[in-house]
Amino acid sequence: MTIQAQGSFAKLSAEKKKLAVMACLLTVGLLMWGRLLLLHRQPRQAVADTVAVAASDETSGSAKKVVRFDLPKELNRDLFALDSSGYERVPVTAAPVVVNQAPVVEKSVDHSADESARVASIRQAAGELRLQSTLQGDRPRAVINGLSLAKGQVIKGFVLVKIEARHVIVERDGVEICLEM
Repeated sequence: MTIQAQGSFAKLSAEKKKLAVMACLLTVGLLMWGRLLLLHRQPRQAVADTVAVAASDETSGSAKKVVRFDLPKELNRDLFALDSSGYERVPVTAAPVVVNQAPVVEKSVDHSADESARVASIRQAAGELRLQSTLQGDRPRAVINGLSLAKGQVIKGFVLVKIEARHVIVERDGVEICLEM
């Protein structure tokens, strides 16, 4: 025995519980390995033979019905699609819900400079909006800044115009802005 093996054996023999558990596991492993080598049989499988089931039914006297069916190779429907037929439809109110109302910017005399300043202020205000999620379906919804909104609802002065899979379009004062996730 090498010095390292002697040290490991000394550690195991110092702890009697661990040594007993290790000896039991080793014994069970050796018994199972010896049984596999001596019997030369395949392990039993959990598959029932219909003839054997019928023969065992005749000997036991109890009548058991064996049902066989074949699974389809292809599924005809999408397992992850939501079937909304079991849910009640709630009509959406026509009046938009106002979450936060932003102050209206006054117009100046110079229209070109005023227009670019107005668009810049709207874009800056839209920078505070964060699209977190979109939900598609009969009544699509978008989660913006933690609030669940439907089409037509208002958040911080922006009206939610369109909800798509990964982006929404909001509008304020005729300026449409696309928010993406």
